[in-house]
Amino acid sequence: MIFMILGPVMVALYLIPQTKDITLGWIREFIGTVLVQAVHAITFFLIAVLSITADGTIESVMLYVIFIPVGEAVKGIFGLTNNTQGALGKATTFSGLAALGGVIGATKGAISGKSVSGALQSMKNGAQTGAKTGKSDDGSN
Repeated sequence: MIFMILGPVMVALYLIPQTKDITLGWIREFIGTVLVQAVHAITFFLIAVLSITADGTIESVMLYVIFIPVGEAVKGIFGLTNNTQGALGKATTFSGLAALGGVIGATKGAISGKSVSGALQSMKNGAQTGAKTGKSDDGSN
């Protein structure tokens, strides 16, 4: 919607020789934003089919995590981006992955009968033990 609202301003900027590059960048971003919706629809369909066949919930969630990066990659392949949305997409993807890691840790703790704070405490104790001995809990270095 923002790209459409900026349309008349970009047309006016195109008339000034010094700002033609700004308008051309806007056109690339606008076309990329419109066309990536078709890519998202196809990607979402494929991920939904793959997640139905996946055995575990974690695998299904991880498939859905790659949804936005795949769309951004396709935009990059066709040169339809100036990365105005790419940086925001990366930041949100990484914050989503961090939250997913927290959920996975809490789930593992709940399955083993520990509270979230108990799971965090045992993780802290394991990290301290590994730092002192140079070994992890599973016996590997």
